[in-house]
Amino acid sequence: MEAILKVKDLGIAFGGNKVLDSVNFYVNEGEVLGIMGPNGAGKTVLLNIISGILKADHGEIIFLGQNILKESITARTAMGIGRTFQVPRAFEHMSVYENILASVVYGQKVSEKAAAVKAREILKLVKLEERANEPAGKLRLINRKRLEIGAALASDPKLLLLDEVAGGLTNAEVNEILEIVKTIKGRGVSIIWIEHIIQTLMEGTDRIMLLANGRDLLTDTPEEVMKSSIVNEVYMGAEEDD
Repeated sequence: MEAILKVKDLGIAFGGNKVLDSVNFYVNEGEVLGIMGPNGAGKTVLLNIISGILKADHGEIIFLGQNILKESITARTAMGIGRTFQVPRAFEHMSVYENILASVVYGQKVSEKAAAVKAREILKLVKLEERANEPAGKLRLINRKRLEIGAALASDPKLLLLDEVAGGLTNAEVNEILEIVKTIKGRGVSIIWIEHIIQTLMEGTDRIMLLANGRDLLTDTPEEVMKSSIVNEVYMGAEEDD
């Protein structure tokens, strides 16, 4: 299996605060990599750097064999990187369909006719077909999350960055998001998924990376990561037995 993304020695500081010090990891083609860590660990900052919102102080981001560290957000989107945000960013006075349509036209630079076909496909994937004509601002949280994922898929990404798309949802709704992510993965899209809800990381990822103190402390299968004493130390401040 070949890596679609390789992150090497990535670091950023805000003033004297080193948020990320030396982060190293990779994501394989068609893989879901979960990222967990305590609040303030720099998880969203990491996604912001990969997507181009923030510029790292040092390191490399190799995407499809090219170092994209100096590329713009637009260039990275065109190359195949899409992302969601913790707080959904829909055009609230536009319909669900219009939101997706606009995202496709912008993300893929295609005609409205071609975009309409893609928009309907995305609505079906995120299970919003029946809500296509509803104003986005009147959607329940679960459907706002679906729309956020749909908008991120509009650019036809090869790598999708998910930032807490299951946050605030009920257990049943979390299961619905898991099904959507599995469908996206089944289409060959690689995914980095930040989440605090352990169920999503256990059931929806292939590997998990633990991020804390500005570094990648551990990366392994979900089962092995959750058994590790390092996770206990990071979250609970527990020490290993002698």
